[in-house]
Amino acid sequence: LPEEGGAEPDLFDLMLAYFAALEKAPDGKLRRLLSAFLFKLTALAGFRPVLGRCLHCAASLQEPLAFDLCEGGMVCALHAQPGARPISTSCYQILVSYIQSPLAWHLDQAEEEEAEAAAARIALAYLQE
Repeated sequence: LPEEGGAEPDLFDLMLAYFAALEKAPDGKLRRLLSAFLFKLTALAGFRPVLGRCLHCAASLQEPLAFDLCEGGMVCALHAQPGARPISTSCYQILVSYIQSPLAWHLDQAEEEEAEAAAARIALAYLQE
């Protein structure tokens, strides 16, 4: 209960949504579901990644796309540091869906194996960072 202090209703709701989706998830969707959960969890913890623009200059994103784990989001070619991870457009779209879409939505999405794997690696690495 929020009035008891220390309660986190958004985190609780995220956990409930994750468990509900997990019950329905076929084995082939577990990685995507977990990755979306981790990315949402990171955002809820106050580290929401900047995905819609370059986090340094606010420029619109254009290829080549890169995600900077240390800085916390997308960077343009001009601001991509050596540690920024190049990503495909498909991977970028998956990362955006991790934040914007409900967890259950991910159960119905077609898999693109390479982009899914790249997005999963970024979600985990960002949480660890």
